[in-house]
This record gives sequence, C-alpha cells and structure tokens, in this order.
Amino acid sequence: MSTAGPVPAAPTASPTQTATPWVAGAGSPRPEDSREGTVPTRAAHLSGWLERLTVGLLVVVVVGFGVWTLAYQVALVVGLPASPTLLVALVVAAAASWLVLPTVVGGGTGERPSRAATGQALAALALGVVCAWLGGAGNQRGYMMVLLVLAGAAWVVLTLRRRRTSRTVRTPAGPSAATSRPSTPVVDPARGALWLTAWAWALVCAVVAMRYARPDGDDAYFVNLSQWVADRGTFPLKDTMLGDQVFPMLSSHSPPIHSFEGLLGALGHVTGLSAGVVTYLIATPLLTALCVLALAWLVSLSRIRFAPVALSAAVLFLLASGEAGAAQGNFFALRMWQGKAALASLFLPLLVAVALAYVARGGRRRQLVLALAVVCTIGASNTAVFLVPVLVAGVALAAWLHVGARRALGVAVTLAYPLACGVAVKLVAPRASVAPDPEAAATWVLPPLQGVIGQHGFFVVSIVAVAAGWAGLRSAAARAVLVCVVLATAVAMLPPVTDALVAAASLRAVVWRMWWVVPVPLLVAGLVGAVAELVHRRLPKVVVPLAALAAAAAVVVIPFYGGRWIWSPVNLAYPVSPMAWKVPPHAEAEAKAALRVSRDGDTVLAPWDASRVLAALSVDVHPVSARAIYLNAYVGTPSAHSRERIALQKFADSRTPPVATLRHLVDVLSVDTACVSKERVNAVTALEQVGFNVAVGEGRLVCLRR
Repeated sequence: MSTAGPVPAAPTASPTQTATPWVAGAGSPRPEDSREGTVPTRAAHLSGWLERLTVGLLVVVVVGFGVWTLAYQVALVVGLPASPTLLVALVVAAAASWLVLPTVVGGGTGERPSRAATGQALAALALGVVCAWLGGAGNQRGYMMVLLVLAGAAWVVLTLRRRRTSRTVRTPAGPSAATSRPSTPVVDPARGALWLTAWAWALVCAVVAMRYARPDGDDAYFVNLSQWVADRGTFPLKDTMLGDQVFPMLSSHSPPIHSFEGLLGALGHVTGLSAGVVTYLIATPLLTALCVLALAWLVSLSRIRFAPVALSAAVLFLLASGEAGAAQGNFFALRMWQGKAALASLFLPLLVAVALAYVARGGRRRQLVLALAVVCTIGASNTAVFLVPVLVAGVALAAWLHVGARRALGVAVTLAYPLACGVAVKLVAPRASVAPDPEAAATWVLPPLQGVIGQHGFFVVSIVAVAAGWAGLRSAAARAVLVCVVLATAVAMLPPVTDALVAAASLRAVVWRMWWVVPVPLLVAGLVGAVAELVHRRLPKVVVPLAALAAAAAVVVIPFYGGRWIWSPVNLAYPVSPMAWKVPPHAEAEAKAALRVSRDGDTVLAPWDASRVLAALSVDVHPVSARAIYLNAYVGTPSAHSRERIALQKFADSRTPPVATLRHLVDVLSVDTACVSKERVNAVTALEQVGFNVAVGEGRLVCLRR
C-alpha cells in the first residue's frame, strides 16, 4: 500500500455529477471551483446571448479588419481604387466570418477554473512590491526588469518540472479534470453580470470619447492620409501633406502598410463624408466601446473571480492614468481615432484574447483567427512590426508549456507575416535624414522604462499588476500566456536588448511602446482577482467580496498619488461638443477661413494649429508645414526645401525675420496665402511689404494673399 495517502476513487457514472480528483498546486481545480454555477434561468440565457453577441462582434472586427488590411496592401501594389477594394474585403470578410464564428464564439477556453498555487501567488505579490520599490524609490528600473526576467524564467522552470512529474503519475480512469463536464448545464452568475457591466462601461467610455478632446499633432499626417483616400478614392504611396505625391512618404510610414487610415478614408469616399467626420465623430466612440468589450472578453477568458468588479477596476484604472502623457489611458478614449491608439488599446488586447483561445483549445479555425489578429495589428500601425514578434514569441512559449510543440508551432507560423512586413519596411523606407533641429527632435524621445508606466502611484499599480496579476487568472492557459508575454517583454526591455534594437532598427523614438505588448489593464483586473483568491482560501466567504472591492478601490485610488483623470485639464484635455472635431480650440474655424480664400494647388502658411487642421480638411491646398517635426525627414530631399519651411513656420508662429529674408522664403516656397495672429502687427506689416494683401480675419488670425 502506498504511503502517500489514499488514492481517490474512480468517478461514478452518475448522470448529474462527475467526481474529479483534486491535487493541491498550480493549475489544479478545487472541488468547489467545479461547482461554481447554478441551473440556468431565463436571465442566464439572456446573459449567454449577450456574451455570444459580444464575442461574435469582436471576432467579426478581427476578421473584417484583418481581411481589409490584406486587401488594402494588395491594392497598394496593383493600384486598385478604394471602392472596389472595400467591396472585395467585405465579401471575403463575410465568408470568413461565416466560417469561423460557430467555432470561435462560445465555450471560452474550455477549461475548468483553476488556481495558482498559494506560494506562487504570495511570491508574485512580494515580487511586485520589491519591483515597485526598486523602480520607484530606488530608481533602478533596469534591475527591476532583471527581476521580472528571473521570476518569469523561474516560473517556466517550475512549470516544466511539474509537467515532467505529471507524465510519470497515472490518474484514475475516467474523465479528467480538464475535460469532464456535468450533464446538467450550469452557469456562473458573475458571467452574466460581467457582460452587462462591460456594455455599461463601453457606453460610459464612448461618451467620454465624444465629450472630451486631447488633440494630437500626428493628425496632420493620419487624417490627411484618410482625407486623400476620401477625396481621391486611391491609396497614396507618397506624401500628401506637402504636395500631391511629389515627395517621399515619411520614412517611419514608408511603405504605408498600415491600413487603418485607408479604411476610414474608404468609408468616407463611399458615404460622401469627410475623413474628419468619419475619424473624429464616428470611429472614436465606436472604437472606444470596442476596447472595453475586448477587455471584458479577456477577463471572461481568464476566469477572474468577481469579474464585474475586476473589469470595473481595470476600466477605472485606464481612466485614471492621466499622469503620464504616454500612459495607455491617453491612448484610449481621448485618442482612439489614431491607428496607434487602436493598436495599443484594441488590437493587441484582441490578439492576446484570440491567442489565449487558440493555446487552450487549438483548431484550424482558431488559428485562422489568430493569424488575422496578427494582420490586424500591422494594419493599425507600423509600430506592430517590432511589437508583435515579442508578443507572439511569448504566446508560442506558453503554448509549448501548456500543450506541446505542435501548438507552439501553430502560433509561431503567424510570425511570417509581421517579419515579411518588417523586411519590406527595411528595404523600401527611405533612410531617415539628420534633423536640422536636433533639440526639437530629441524632445519626442521617451525613456523606454518610464514612458508608458510613468511614476508615482500609477507606476506602483502597473508594476505590481505586471508582476502578480497573473495569479488572479483562474484559466491555466491564461496564466501561461500572460506570464510568458511578460517574460518576453521584460527580456526585450532589458537595457542591452533595447540598445541593440535601437541600433539595428532605428527604434529610438518608439521603443518605449514595447510596454503595449503587456495587457496591463487585464493584469490589473487579475490583481483584484488574486486578492480575492487569497482571501477566499483563508477567511470566511463573506469577507471575500469585501476584499475584492477593497482591492478594486486600491488600484483606482493609488494612481491619484501624482496622477489624475485622463480628462483633466492638467492632462491637456478639455470638454467639447459631441459633434466637434478633436482639434485645438478655434483651429478648425481658422483653417476653414484660410481654405476659403485659397485656390486649389495653393501653398498656405499659418500657425501650426491651423496648419495641421488644414492638412486634415483638404488635400487640394497644402500647408507650408503640417508639423515641423515631420520636416526633419525631408532634409535629404533638396526640392522639399525643409529648412526654408522650418524658418517660415517659425515666422508664422512667433518670430518675424528681416523683410528681405521673408521675401526670399515666400518666393522659394511660392506661398499664396499667409495667416498670422492679429496681435502681431509687425508680422502683418512685413507680409504687406513683400506683396501680400489682407483677405479675411477669423478668430485670432488674419489671412493675407498675394
């Protein structure tokens, strides 16, 4: 007889219950976890319908945008116009959605809820506290990343040992814990509340996106690109800000493989709406709502305890992340019209969700959705070319640990597409020129280990969640995926690795975005679940909801130490009408005034707020400089006269040069319309001396023509 204790009895043939042996440790379900539901009621059926509707919508978004991106990139090569490209994409996406929806929607990960080992959960929380101190008060974020790498590697080793041990232990005959199902359907009451909570928060966040603005200078490029497609019905391969495809595209966007702006422009072209209306008024609230629903899908797949509370904490954490300008909350509701914001807050979380489902359940159709999710990320932003390989590497490691080499290979093959896109960008993109104003360019470089997670309270919650949030995920597949993704990201963020990436791929200005690979809001939700799990094991059940609420309150309140809501004026946000464009106050009216007095083909000089909106309004009239920092890319193109453009833009904004210098500058660039502040009498006089006459006044500006 064995001395290790009694052997569990084999499961009986009862039609209503299946006995499952329970072994303490990570990844093994407790008996009470397998009875976490009740017989479905009408309300439960309705909540199940809402879940299927939501997940189906998100899968259609992945399939639709993935197919559109592929169609767009083919159209770039063969010169297909926007309308037929959109039609082909719709037909193919409809067929692909019909193929995959029955398999992908419903069923979650197909796992029983399981818990991380208590020792591992406590160690993870301790690690989070140490990392928070080390990266905060200690100001040693490099060592903080080393600790995260070592902890992730230790988890991988423990998982491998546990897997090796499990192969030598025979389990009793009958269904396993992972595959057994009670014959009487059960439902977790929290799951229904989760989806109702998700839709409520989606509505709230969509309203925030409509009622607040935090303008961004990059719209000069992105919305201008969409306006070209909406107006001309073709996809440009060269610059459309300074001329009609006369100069090369910006090196960071060449070739323009990102299809997000092309889609918004194509929708504007077929509906007759301007790109600004589609971008600011329609896409922004819809995409914001989808972000919340994608986060809810992740919470559902991860089987987090007290899911509605955990989701609410994660959403409020995003809304409270106004401390850092590059925090993920600032790439959420207040900036969702840009492709890179959609990448950070929507498509990368969706990629994690479909990857998690594939790791857990496999299948060719789920693999197809995974591949299309990878395509979606590239379609959102060129940034994904260096982010997605890190994420996919982490997911492949998780698949190998959780299932085996074959599943890992199924994940790894999806790397072919982003790697091919990276090669294309490296071969086609023009070499970046040396900036004529290095000091101005340097202000846009953020510290890689600080830009996204900031400092103060927001940093503390973020890094503790990154270190310990996985312990609150009751899906073994989710724990494997999140730990391995954090490990892969931590390796990539080690200072020597970061330096190598910057040297090899010129990523100095954007390497801080590597943090986007980690779904921090999901891990914040997991942190709430981890606290609830630990309390559930030690204290009476009545205390558990209170612990979950306390943890949720903490992850929301702590970021306010040095932080603020994203709509705070200190965060450069302000309230606007729901029908207003997300541009600086008065800039739209001033740009329209300059446009009224200009003719097709004119070159217009105006202060930069008005200039960047002018670029979004029209592709028939071109600003001298849509954004000064973009002109750095054209130093190596003599015909672009970038230095003269920079000098003229400084005149439009604040500095009046000698009349002879001004005459030379406006002649070189053939300026037809010039707008300056009414208060700058010397500037108006100088323009009149070089041949300009007052044409119109609007708001703070006066516009002159010659």
